[in-house]
Amino acid sequence: MERVNASVVQFDVQRDNRAGNRAFVMDALEQCLPGLAVLPEMWACGFDYKNLAAHALATEEILADLSAVARRRNLVIVGSLPVLEGSRVYNVAHVVDADGRVAGSYKKIHLFTAGGEGKGFAAGDRADVCETSLGPLGVMICYDLRFPELARTLMGKGARILAVPAQWPTARRTHWRTLVRARAIENQLFVVGANRCGEDGELRYPGGSLIVSPTDQILADPGEKAGVFTAELDFSLMNDYRNTIPCLKERRPEVYAR
Repeated sequence: MERVNASVVQFDVQRDNRAGNRAFVMDALEQCLPGLAVLPEMWACGFDYKNLAAHALATEEILADLSAVARRRNLVIVGSLPVLEGSRVYNVAHVVDADGRVAGSYKKIHLFTAGGEGKGFAAGDRADVCETSLGPLGVMICYDLRFPELARTLMGKGARILAVPAQWPTARRTHWRTLVRARAIENQLFVVGANRCGEDGELRYPGGSLIVSPTDQILADPGEKAGVFTAELDFSLMNDYRNTIPCLKERRPEVYAR
């Protein structure tokens, strides 16, 4: 598949309002073109730390809803939700394929301890690429963007797209833009980053979801407004660029470790 549509769903995630968040997302997914749809981080409940375990109990039901719309709309859907395993809650991005199956999941590895995430979540310990109907897909979540080693690992495992659900605040919006673009440029792949907009207490969120090509083309940049925003990913462009500037082939990891 040489060309696919990719959409970001950008909206004001309401803390502890699963019904409202869920209604917005399900309606938005019905508007997406067949292809990839990326949702913000913790899109169903926000960072409602007091009730994370309770919210996690609803995740299976939410995934069933996502599976149904994925089949109906021919979508691969990525977005993070809380998952309870034993006494630990993880921030998990599920990849729901177009046939409705969960093709894979990713537990957020790097927790934003400056924002208290380490008190509410346990950290994941695996970086895997999911095989989907759109091809190999890697997932990072928000703060993970600050760790280029993770993106490089996913590229090395075959990812052609990095999907990045996020809740990145306005105070560091320039960092978000720079890091999304850098991960696309240095790994010569497409990055589809879905950030939230709106407010949560004293925190403000700028939206600014981005779809960026391997050549640093900004394919979608919706600003602050809520909605669904779509761009076409052309993998022939990616392949041509990798041949024109073969920096991935010319890496020398045996030297870097000295």
